[in-house]
Amino acid sequence: MTRVEEEYRKAIAGWTGCQRVERSEQLFVEVREMLVRRILARDPQLTSFEVNKRVAEQLYRSDPEALRLLSKLDS
Repeated sequence: MTRVEEEYRKAIAGWTGCQRVERSEQLFVEVREMLVRRILARDPQLTSFEVNKRVAEQLYRSDPEALRLLSKLDS
């Protein structure tokens, strides 16, 4: 573990549960925004529905049941 990782872990250890949840939400928002930008860069003509569906497919790609439900949106 690097010194930066050690310092980060020490800082996190002092966070409250609420602070941890807030940070998780911030990271989720950042990842989602990154996926939206990537998807639109590849396929700029997509509708917002299509972009949101592709983002969800990426976020839940390891969850077969979630993917099955997402596939029903096409029906």
